[in-house]
Amino acid sequence: MRSRNQALLCKWWWRFARERDSWWRELISYKFPNDVSEWMKDKIDGPLGLSTWMHILKLKNLFWRFTRIDPGAGADTSFWFDRWVTGGPLDVEFPRIVTAAEEPCCRVADVFQNADGNVTWDIPLKFTLRGGAERERIKLLDILHNLPSDFLCAGPSRLVWEPSINSGFTANSMYKELIKERYPSSPDFPFKFVWRAAVPFKVCVFMWIVVQKKVLTHDALEKRG
Repeated sequence: MRSRNQALLCKWWWRFARERDSWWRELISYKFPNDVSEWMKDKIDGPLGLSTWMHILKLKNLFWRFTRIDPGAGADTSFWFDRWVTGGPLDVEFPRIVTAAEEPCCRVADVFQNADGNVTWDIPLKFTLRGGAERERIKLLDILHNLPSDFLCAGPSRLVWEPSINSGFTANSMYKELIKERYPSSPDFPFKFVWRAAVPFKVCVFMWIVVQKKVLTHDALEKRG
């Protein structure tokens, strides 16, 4: 049930990123402005933030594990805070560099230059990096320079659902990915061996609780007295 609920809530992240001209997205963006990323809202204040949208916000990192941004021309993709080139956002992968960046809110297009096929990445820094931070910078530039020269192309950025790039996001596909993560040895176990078992319903419920690891262990019972 938890995985199903999370998958359904994550659909709102997908819609927020894709339905860029919808009135409800404009309303969310107006009420909760974010200068860091065009794609995600990070800070929620007020009574709504304590209920509806806060529940969705908590799933942001979970949703991003399965998505990435195809930056297009890079004009509306955050260089540091969107996931567009590595396994995660660059501010997570290279935290010591982003603290030294002159423009942490820059877009990908701001640091990318292509002069007749000669590609350069210019990341202005506030101070000279040394030691581990300098090694991070070299590693980052290595990643960027290994990108193809046509990596950025004309057109807007778009969100890509990695489990099924052609089909796009569905709540069911998200649910399947969550089940695979939580039950890697037998992703179909909860359905096949619990809810379809020829046993009384209360036994199915108990088995499901066991699968979810919600049954109080002997140690937990002793702690409760």
